[in-house]
Amino acid sequence: MTQAALLAKSKLDEVGVGVNLDEGRDNGRFEGTDYAWSLDIAKMDPPPSSTGVQEEVPVDLYRLELDVMWREGRDERHAKFTTMRAIQPGGAP
Repeated sequence: MTQAALLAKSKLDEVGVGVNLDEGRDNGRFEGTDYAWSLDIAKMDPPPSSTGVQEEVPVDLYRLELDVMWREGRDERHAKFTTMRAIQPGGAP
């Protein structure tokens, strides 16, 4: 699990850095390993304020869900990692 967490951190650290985020799914393999990944990116509505009113925020919010998969013997294992990104609309982060 420790290797999966390290690989997930490296993948999530590069997502949305210097480029705009696009909603959707992507997948691949971690180079030089037996680990694979699947990434879902979804734009989120900002949370309501304490008064319950939806307010405008100066950023777009994205939820990133990364699933890391690997095999241990005959068993397939996976670990899910979730984080949020705040991106300025119309520009790179």
